[in-house]
Amino acid sequence: MKIIVRPSVIEGSLQANPSKSYMQRALALTRLSKKTITIFHPCRSADSLAAMNIVQNMGFRACFDEDSVQLIPSPDHFNAQWHAGESGLSARMFSIIAAMSDLEITITGQGSLLSRSVNMSENILRQLGVTVFSNQGLLPLRIKGPITQTRLLVDAEESSQALSGLLIALPFGQKDADIRLTGLKSRPYVEMTLEMLSQFGIEVWHEDLMRYRIKARQQINIDQYTIEGDWSGAAFALVAGAMAGKCTLHQLNPYSAQGDKNILDLLEQCGAQIEVHEAGISVSKNQLEAFEYHAEDTPDLFPPLVALAANCEGTSIIHGISRLFNKESNRFEALQKEFGQLNIDIKKEGDSMLVYGGKIKGAQVFTHQDHRVAMSLFIAGLCADSPVIIDGMECISKSYPGFLADMARLKADYYILEP
Repeated sequence: MKIIVRPSVIEGSLQANPSKSYMQRALALTRLSKKTITIFHPCRSADSLAAMNIVQNMGFRACFDEDSVQLIPSPDHFNAQWHAGESGLSARMFSIIAAMSDLEITITGQGSLLSRSVNMSENILRQLGVTVFSNQGLLPLRIKGPITQTRLLVDAEESSQALSGLLIALPFGQKDADIRLTGLKSRPYVEMTLEMLSQFGIEVWHEDLMRYRIKARQQINIDQYTIEGDWSGAAFALVAGAMAGKCTLHQLNPYSAQGDKNILDLLEQCGAQIEVHEAGISVSKNQLEAFEYHAEDTPDLFPPLVALAANCEGTSIIHGISRLFNKESNRFEALQKEFGQLNIDIKKEGDSMLVYGGKIKGAQVFTHQDHRVAMSLFIAGLCADSPVIIDGMECISKSYPGFLADMARLKADYYILEP
């Protein structure tokens, strides 16, 4: 899809997109519960639907209503071929869950996911005592359990997704487990997993997120769950408000375990006008100053922060660009190239990104089929001096299929050149 974005003054309010991170974890827990559970305010992103497809292949039926989905055990629907789409979380999390079965299960995917390493998952699976084969460290994975070993040493320095899979799966296993970490990134996502486990009635003891003791044979004690709003997606609308007008978002939890809620503190640091009230969270345009932020634990904030930094007076510094190299694209290179087309200079200094604020100019840019790069380019286009043409906008379906409709609600001036 190719679209053109014109300079715009935005205003209005939105319902925050449901969190795909919470949705995928809720689906995994529902499957392991082996009981009927209703999920309210479900996320319908491509990643969430990929997780839904896996759960259905694991022996569940999904019955959608207007704002809910009921998941019903249906063992006859079991299928040993699980497709994770382009979702790294689904591939890594469900690979651990697959190990609980004594049947051979194959997990594959598509697009950029096929070039993303599964070495960490392989290492964990072998420690669990299961048989596993990959395509030289890439998908597909062939896994045959059951799990026989539950004392593990895990390095989660690269990603916490497989660790989340362990924390979700092992409470339903046959043996108590002990996990020690040698490194950890994305701590907020681990905290999110632990929060959800508690909400589902599952207990996991931990020591500063670096050691875990897990009792086996636990049971889920709820029959419904509501997905909270997604701070990762909301960050784009909030930043757009700070740059190009005013917007209000509803259904965001300011006390959420989602690390990306840090966007509020950053916007305040930059000088944006922020109101947090019962009706929602409002952000308004103001004079914006450069900022410095450590994004090692919240790498999904990089793309909206680059758009924000482009509109700030001075040079902003964002640390942790090593977290950008194994995403849907090499996000550092994609952002550097495309914002360069928009007259914004981005440089690399060690593990840090330097973004030099300036005047965004109209140009033709490409999303690199990365949903967060696409949304970053869109909101940058709102503040350009002339139209910005964006090629590859269809990739937003991965996490935020309603993004363009929401931007229209905020009175963003754009139209579709090619569907």
